Parts: sequence; C-alpha cells; structure tokens
Amino acid sequence: MRWSHFIPLVAALALAGCETYYKKPDTGEMAKVRFTGSSPRETIMVTQYESPKCELGSSGGIMGVVGGIARDPLGNVPAHVKAVGNTEGMVGYDETSGSRPIERVIRADRDFVFSTFRLLDARMDASFIRTKTCSLSLQFTPRAGAQYEVVYSETGSGCRAVAYRLSLAQDGAVQRIPEPSLRSTPVKCSGTGAVK
Repeated sequence: MRWSHFIPLVAALALAGCETYYKKPDTGEMAKVRFTGSSPRETIMVTQYESPKCELGSSGGIMGVVGGIARDPLGNVPAHVKAVGNTEGMVGYDETSGSRPIERVIRADRDFVFSTFRLLDARMDASFIRTKTCSLSLQFTPRAGAQYEVVYSETGSGCRAVAYRLSLAQDGAVQRIPEPSLRSTPVKCSGTGAVK
C-alpha cells in the first residue's frame, strides 16, 4: 500500500468506528463556517464540541474531512458529514483551489469550539507504526447570520489555523476580515469524535 493512500484510509477507518457525528442545528441563531486547507493534498478531520472542556454533548462530533471522505467501509458516515464543496452556498468559494473544503451551519448564540486533526506521516518502524500528527483546538464567537472561513496551514514547525469573517463589498468582491475572537481552548480537545 502506498503511503499516499494510507493516510486517507486511516481517516476513513477512524470515521467508520465508534464515532459521534456533528448534528446540524435546527433552533437558535445560526452562522456558517467553511473549513479549508492551504494545499489540495491536505486531509484534515474537523470535530465540533459543545464546550471548551471538549464535551461533545448532543450536537458535537465529527463535522467532516477537508479533502473529502474517500472510503466509508461500514457505511456509517452520514451524508451531511461526507459533504464537501459549496454545500451551504457560502460566499468566496473557490472551485479552482482543489482543497475540497467543508461548509457547515453552526449555532451563533455561543462559542463555536472545534478541533482539527491531520495525520502528516505514518511509517512502519520495526514492529509498530510511527506517526506524525498535527492537531489544533480552537474556539470563536460567531455572529448570527455571519459567514466564516477557517484556513488550516502547515509550517516548518507545526500547523496553524486562521479564522476570517466573510462579507461582500459593494463591488461584489469577497472581504476576509480576521476574526478577533479566535483563541485556543483552555483544554486541548483530542481531534476526533470518539465516544469515550
């Protein structure tokens, strides 16, 4: 098996196991968020939590995978979690980027708490697999009716994410305004929606 196929397979197997999935809110004030990567080859799992203490609650869980879910061996992943692209009609979607972003509806009357997880490398070494991962655990306070974009990127020393509030200028151009409420959570969330 080639390593390039191994990493998405690991993400798919994690999604197919005992996982909890994000539930689209149906009450309260809403906002929209798009998660995207800075490179089309990035496969990034995004998980939502109900609190900064990493509690999944009734609506938290895996929101999806930037880059898409290529395999669902057990058929357990809901369609709204598999969905990639401009699924919520957000402004500023770039079909040419190749990153296969995910767009989701979120509650706007509370902090939006999420984690990202990316398996950067996995190598067989003697009798075990060594992995290199990068995970982030962040939160921000979305405004009702607003649209946001979280851009994941990798640096020489790790990974980072930046959040922007999206809006349209009078000339129709998309404005990306850095979201000042973005911050790390007090407790680092695990990066998956595994049932504990």
